Amino acid sequence: KTTDGSGIGAFVSSMTGLTPVTTYYVRAYSTNSYTTAYGNQVSFTTLPVLATITTTAATAITGTTATSGGNVTATGGASISERGIVYSTTLNPTIPGGANPGTKIISLPLVPGLGSFVSNITGLTGATTYHVRSYATNSAGTAYGADVPFTTLTIPPTLTTVAASNIGYSSATSGGSITWNGNGYSGYQNYGVAYATTPNSASPTLISTGSVYTPISTPLNPWTTNLSSLTPNTTYYIRSFIYAYSSTWGYTYGPELSFTTTAITTTPVSTVTLTTAVSGGSIGASVPTVASRGVCWNTSPGPTTGNFLTSDGTTTGTYVSNMTGLTGSTTYYVRAYYSDGVTTFYGNEYSFTTGVPKAIGDALAGGKVIYVDITGQHGLIGALVDQGSGVAWGCSGVSVPSTTMAQGGGALYAGLANTNAMIAAACNAPNGPAQLCAAYTAGGTGLVGITNWYLPSHDELQKLIDQGALVNITTTPSYAGAGVLYWASTEYNTSIAYAHYSLNGIYDYNVGKNQTYYSTPTNLMYVRAIRAF
Repeated sequence: KTTDGSGIGAFVSSMTGLTPVTTYYVRAYSTNSYTTAYGNQVSFTTLPVLATITTTAATAITGTTATSGGNVTATGGASISERGIVYSTTLNPTIPGGANPGTKIISLPLVPGLGSFVSNITGLTGATTYHVRSYATNSAGTAYGADVPFTTLTIPPTLTTVAASNIGYSSATSGGSITWNGNGYSGYQNYGVAYATTPNSASPTLISTGSVYTPISTPLNPWTTNLSSLTPNTTYYIRSFIYAYSSTWGYTYGPELSFTTTAITTTPVSTVTLTTAVSGGSIGASVPTVASRGVCWNTSPGPTTGNFLTSDGTTTGTYVSNMTGLTGSTTYYVRAYYSDGVTTFYGNEYSFTTGVPKAIGDALAGGKVIYVDITGQHGLIGALVDQGSGVAWGCSGVSVPSTTMAQGGGALYAGLANTNAMIAAACNAPNGPAQLCAAYTAGGTGLVGITNWYLPSHDELQKLIDQGALVNITTTPSYAGAGVLYWASTEYNTSIAYAHYSLNGIYDYNVGKNQTYYSTPTNLMYVRAIRAF
């Protein structure tokens, strides 16, 4: 009952605590000191109310999915027409079309009555906080459970690994690409390719392509990574990688691929001329099939058999390749190759430059060129100063091995052997013509492709005198207008050696080995060194 005052007149009573959808019977009453009187009886039925529902905390949370649900604990006196969950990135989401039009809804098949239900949420964004509420709808409206927030996990980027190409003796090319799969990463510091000789290595070698911190908003396009210093005939396992920042720095790897370096090495280039050079290769005995082999070359790095090549047999082992038809003063790149009939494998790469033609008068190695042969790459260099004067040849009465004309000691390029023979025989040691020339160091010694200085042979002295003006040959005091005499390293016989006048070099002069001058004391015997290239 209610108690609503005293006295006469109309009154209003509010009844509470009623049960929804229930028929009630009601009578007014009044009480005085004698008795309680009742009015006529009327009846009414209460209306349904909103259902009562709780929200289940999210579980099984990943970067893109989660599981929630709810529990209908009271129907509100009417049948539940719909139930499920709503979720959003804002607080207290409602059914779409209400206060949160961006909210998503998951409704479930209708199950009458009370009880719990499960909702699987998909399509979420990584590292994002969501708000979820359960709901139930009856004829009185839609009721919501409490707002329960949850945060999705960070979603690692997806990487691809580019299959190895340009596989050589000690190098290969790979790379990768990346797709960012949602929120959670703010930037990356480096990326590239990791390699190892064992699968899924915990400590691979990392070859970084980039190393500067870059925000995720900056696109990361497919990249190329060059691998070098690899071991020949070895299988490598490669994975693209990125070093990125979420809540901490960490590595993410792409799928693993493998390749095997080639079992072929390239021979260093030698004997380079204007138009030719020599190289070759060596193929390991473990190679089962060699359909063709040789070297290939081009004027840009990475030559292939689609460029210039030689064909040098079909077996394993070491071979020599002669490159011809080259252009002078040009840089070439060369690699050995072999094919098994299906795939072509390449060795390591060398570069070389074909010779620049030398010309008489060119400055070279401490002197000037006085003679060039038909290749343009070989010849003689004359010293620019005398190494001595008034010097005896020495070894009078002694035949020095290999220095006579009969033994070829007068020919071009014979002077070095002649000089060494004179030094070995101690001709006028320690300051004879041979020793003076060998001790000369202008332009350096031990040069690649250039001899040390020596006393010229008969024919070499002729070349020197022919170009005397280029190298400042001494001409005074002139004897009978012929200039001064220069020693050759070539003997006429055991007591006489050859010499040439500096102004009349077409004539041979035979001078006693023990003489320091010829005819008169002022007509001294001079020494001038040359070297060959």
